[in-house]
Amino acid sequence: MPAVMEQINNMSMEEKFATLEYVWSSITGCATPSWHEQELCETEKRVADGLERPIPWDKAKTILAGMR
Repeated sequence: MPAVMEQINNMSMEEKFATLEYVWSSITGCATPSWHEQELCETEKRVADGLERPIPWDKAKTILAGMR
């Protein structure tokens, strides 16, 4: 396992979310890989079909934090 992954494993949930937000902001504006574009299209279709409903990021963080 790469050292950075070990460091992530040792982070608190709050540190993990802060890291995730940092990484996400650092790749904003970069080209989307084709596999990710396909996943986004499939998600949009599930939302349009009423099979999935998006939730705000703050609520998602709360849900994920409860899964520790």
